[in-house]
Amino acid sequence: MCVDFILTFTNKSTTRILNIGVHLLTLIFLVLLTIYSCCLVIFTFQSGQIAPSLGIPFFFAYLAIP
Repeated sequence: MCVDFILTFTNKSTTRILNIGVHLLTLIFLVLLTIYSCCLVIFTFQSGQIAPSLGIPFFFAYLAIP
C-alpha cells in the first residue's frame, strides 16, 4: 500500500531522493524504537514488576515491543 500522489508529479531523480529520505527516516525511527524498547524491558526486568492478575513479570509482555 503506497500513497504516491506527490511522486506522480515529480521527475525520476526527485522521486529517488524522496524514496531514500523516507527509507532513512523509517530506519532512524525503527532504531530509536528498538533502543528505547530495550531500555524499557531492562528497566522492568530490574524493577521486578509482576502482573497482579497473571502473576508473571511485566517484562515478558514488554518483550513483544522490540
